[in-house]
Amino acid sequence: LDLWFNGSTENLATIFPALFSHTLRPAATVARVLGYPALNLDLAPRLTHDAEHELGNLRDMLASVSMNLQVMDKRTGRFDGKPMTCKSAYKVVWINKPIDPFATTIWKNYAPNKCRIFLWLAHKNRLFTNERRFK
Repeated sequence: LDLWFNGSTENLATIFPALFSHTLRPAATVARVLGYPALNLDLAPRLTHDAEHELGNLRDMLASVSMNLQVMDKRTGRFDGKPMTCKSAYKVVWINKPIDPFATTIWKNYAPNKCRIFLWLAHKNRLFTNERRFK
């Protein structure tokens, strides 16, 4: 969760570290958290004194905030500025990884899928042979 605070954007995890250490969902959206008035839906039970104090401060800060749930989520990718998709996230994760030269040979052939999976696991040394099972 990010917060526009004193002219700059700050992450709530840095503003409220004790409270953030008790969260069960660190990637929760602002709309989800603010959708429940108690604000403790995704917090571990039995907060520390510091976390209780920070929760009170956060409730005071958010008392004047009103969310419009009718507005669509407009998150965009950092690299291309387009709406986030699984495909774009996957590309970002693998952008600096080298391409396996055998991948196209293994996956782009007419063998049954179970054979291709077997070849891929053998190529990546992920088959559980009797020797590995013994260890």
